Amino acid sequence: MILLEYLAWFSSTIRGVFLATFFVGSTGILLFFVRKPCWDLFRSLDQADYYRLAISLGHHLPKEHADALINVLQLQNQAPEHSLELWQAAIEEKQAFLKQYRWEEFIQLSELKKSFFLFLGLFAVLGIGQITFPNLFRKPSLRIWNYSFHYPKELPFDFVVVNQPFQAVAGENTEFLVELRGKNLPSEMFLHWDGERISLNPTEKAHQFRGVIPPIQVEKWMQFEAGGYFSEPQLLPLVHRPGLKEMTIHLIYPSYLKKTNETIHQAIPLKIPEGTIVRWDMTSESAQQLGIQFQNKSTVDWASPNLLKTNYQLTRTISQSTSYQVVAHNAQMPVQKSVMQPIEVILDQKPNLQTQWLEDTLYYRFRVLNALIEDDYALGQMRLGYQIKRKNAAGFSTKKTQWIPIQTGTKRFEVEYIWRLDSLGLQPGDQVHYRVEVSDQDGLHGPKWTQTSMQIWEFPELKRLEQKMDQQADQAEKQVLNSLQKAQNMKQEINELTKRVQLGKEVDLKALQEVLDKETALKKTIDELKKMQEQWMGQQMSFQQVDPTWMKKMENLQKMISQLWDPDMEKRRDALLKNWEKESATLWQKHLDQMRNQGKNMERELERLQQFYQELKVEKMLDESISRWKELAKKQEELSEKNNGKNEQDLAKQQEALNKEVEEERKKLDEIAQEKKEIPGEQDLDKEEKLQEEMEENLDNAKENLENKQSKQAETNQKKAAEKMKKLAKKLEEQQEQQESMEVALNLAQLRLLMEDLLQLSFDQERIMKAYKKIPAGDVAVRQIAQEQNKLGEMAIILEDSLISLGKKLMPLSQTITKETANMKQRMQEASRMMKERKWDIVPVRQQEAMAATNQLAVLLSDLLRQVQDQAAQAKSGKKGKSKGNSKGNWGQRQQQLNQKARKMGLQPMMITNEELIKMAEEQAQIRQEMEQKLNELQGQPGNQGLQKSLSDLIKDMDKNESDLVNKRLNNSMQQRQDQMLPRLMEAEKALKEQGEDPKRESKTALQKWKENPPPNLAPFLKRQKENRDLFQNVPVELLPYYQQKVMQYMEKIKQKLK
Repeated sequence: MILLEYLAWFSSTIRGVFLATFFVGSTGILLFFVRKPCWDLFRSLDQADYYRLAISLGHHLPKEHADALINVLQLQNQAPEHSLELWQAAIEEKQAFLKQYRWEEFIQLSELKKSFFLFLGLFAVLGIGQITFPNLFRKPSLRIWNYSFHYPKELPFDFVVVNQPFQAVAGENTEFLVELRGKNLPSEMFLHWDGERISLNPTEKAHQFRGVIPPIQVEKWMQFEAGGYFSEPQLLPLVHRPGLKEMTIHLIYPSYLKKTNETIHQAIPLKIPEGTIVRWDMTSESAQQLGIQFQNKSTVDWASPNLLKTNYQLTRTISQSTSYQVVAHNAQMPVQKSVMQPIEVILDQKPNLQTQWLEDTLYYRFRVLNALIEDDYALGQMRLGYQIKRKNAAGFSTKKTQWIPIQTGTKRFEVEYIWRLDSLGLQPGDQVHYRVEVSDQDGLHGPKWTQTSMQIWEFPELKRLEQKMDQQADQAEKQVLNSLQKAQNMKQEINELTKRVQLGKEVDLKALQEVLDKETALKKTIDELKKMQEQWMGQQMSFQQVDPTWMKKMENLQKMISQLWDPDMEKRRDALLKNWEKESATLWQKHLDQMRNQGKNMERELERLQQFYQELKVEKMLDESISRWKELAKKQEELSEKNNGKNEQDLAKQQEALNKEVEEERKKLDEIAQEKKEIPGEQDLDKEEKLQEEMEENLDNAKENLENKQSKQAETNQKKAAEKMKKLAKKLEEQQEQQESMEVALNLAQLRLLMEDLLQLSFDQERIMKAYKKIPAGDVAVRQIAQEQNKLGEMAIILEDSLISLGKKLMPLSQTITKETANMKQRMQEASRMMKERKWDIVPVRQQEAMAATNQLAVLLSDLLRQVQDQAAQAKSGKKGKSKGNSKGNWGQRQQQLNQKARKMGLQPMMITNEELIKMAEEQAQIRQEMEQKLNELQGQPGNQGLQKSLSDLIKDMDKNESDLVNKRLNNSMQQRQDQMLPRLMEAEKALKEQGEDPKRESKTALQKWKENPPPNLAPFLKRQKENRDLFQNVPVELLPYYQQKVMQYMEKIKQKLK
């Protein structure tokens, strides 16, 4: 058929018939020759087939072996007649002959050679024909295969495709230009494509046409037509553009960021932290190479392919901003590049630090740092570095660092840090150079630090600190006067109300409210006074070395102020406001008497407090003056040592400045003397006028000598002046000590006399009470008893005046003693009044109460006497000591001894004396006071609630014991209470020892507590700090940067509103 087509050039129909005949004939021949072998291959063989195979193989074997092969088949198909073993042996014998042959021996290669050479010759003839006449086979075959196309024998013109190579890109439109070249060129051209006849568009150039082939995925045949002539059909080659099918970007962030890695499934712009590892996973079907080209590199980073070259992977660590694009390449197409995508690298910036310092202008004990620290990723550490420059030192101390606790790992943190300046051991005039630093957690380059500029804080000079303390003392003294004035006004209002009640007038709620308002104002004033006293006391402990004796006075003063206000006054106030309409005139009179007595006691306490402030102020001024004179003497000696006959002018100027300081100090000494004159009962201060005049003369001479360059005379006068300054300081110190010794001795004498008077008063009251019980009601002898009772009342008034007078000299004489004194006098006067009013049943009760108040007051004065004796012993020895009888601790043992004494006295009531009862009550009070002090130390400590409750219950029981002892109630109820107390007391004492709170251990001084506890003026800041931390320090939420910024702005607005 190929030769016929070559010779005849048939039409399309006949070529189609040839192609169909070829397929049908080939299929029929193949089925004819392959049908039977395929059938034999798949069907199962029977016995006849085996016999035929054996006969066929026998043709290739010797005769005896061919017979043996057939004999084996026969034996296998026959059952054994005799022995099975003989049957099997016969088969195996026949098989042994056949095992010597191999399968290859049955193939007759000589017969196959003929067919092989026949086919080889045929293919050789075809090959030579193809080489000699290339169109003999190829073109006829193509014409038969593409029978639908027209194949002209000769064309008058040529079809020339201009754009070469002429090929189609898979999935894209293919544009082409084709020209007609030759003679008689037509004006139209068509494209035969996929069974369609498509008209081509002419271009501006003559006989040139443009066409577009739609996207294809496989190669297709095409043909041009023009003027009824057809071009040779041609197969349009198909090429694939190298491109990216899928891309996955894995972002692996640096570990120190603690940020979750991300996966992106498309090529997009990236915004990543510095040091991020980026892995591109790419897939392509047509690219032989895939890679990434960065903007700052001229070469392409080719990705690593897998075995089938379908998946590619490239990993790079990005440290700076750039852009990237995907590059694809194969052998058919040039390099293909995607759109450039930017990569923005967010560099790890330094943390941001904003600081603000809060100054402690009251004590200079601390500075509060308010700081806002921020970082783009994670905060690391924060520290405060400082160096100290002493006042007279040339250089700085070693640099030290305090680490500031922050929440590491966060991006934003508000710091509130207390810098305890009192722990640095600063002295007036010292400087602290400091700066604050904060770091991030940069895991690539190491932590980056941001620091503030160097700042300087200076501890104020001593003169300025003394002025500050004096101002605080003056304010406290003025506050005492203010409180005293308000107390007097309140007393006046109460007297007016009392007159209204006595006249039978109704009490107006408005008038009552005015009195209570003044009472509230007084309480507020006393609270402010307490705060001022705490500040004055704190300034002294912060600015100077405090003497233990002085500190004890300050503690007593603080205790006095704390006891000024009675908490029962508030309860009475509430009761009055609630039931004011229901009260009768008698009850109103009782309430008003209570208020008047309490106001009177408070007025007395305030007067005492005013005098104490004056005395303490003068004492402090004198102490400072003595220290100042010693310091001036030291300066004068140092100045005299510099006098070496040189620089007289400079020395003269220094001497003149020193003379001015001396003159100022002399004026202060005059002020001290004037202040002492204004205090009642104070001795005048001997200013040593003659000594001062001599010192002034020496100072003037020294200055004049230096101006005249008389160095030796100047040195002599300077030394004399220094000696006189020392002598003046010593004289003033001796005066102070002598006055204190005289006061202590006088106080001891007055206390002993008062103790004797109180005991005698108690004995007399007991005697009168027993005598009254023996006289029948209405008897004439009652008159004599009443006269004696009146004398006791008058004696109580005299004792009250003496105690008040002594109270103005002894600060430890607390408000409790003043209250008990007033209570004693009131009970005795009531006993006399009850006799006058013939209320016989009430008289013994008031007498018993008067005797109990007297005994209670004697116990308190006995304790005060012991304190004064201890103070006198310390003044003599110059050391801290304790009285022999004041043994601390051993509460259980001491309470057991006390219980035994009480039990013995209870068995012999007639042998009991007041002195013994007072001593026992004093011992019980001492144990109770020690327990109260320990309970105060345990307040606020976590985990001690049970122990605190136990101590509180024991203190209440001991208070009842004291009352029973004073009132001679040594009954079974007291003994039973004592027996129940003892085991609980021992358990509490054991629990204290287990916790390290030994009762024998000395309690911490006020100075120790002051140094250990936060400054009082820091309390509002600590409270605000806790509120801010609870409000703003929340667990951070993982948000996008935009929303994180919005949250921060919102929190800032809230904070500003709260402020």
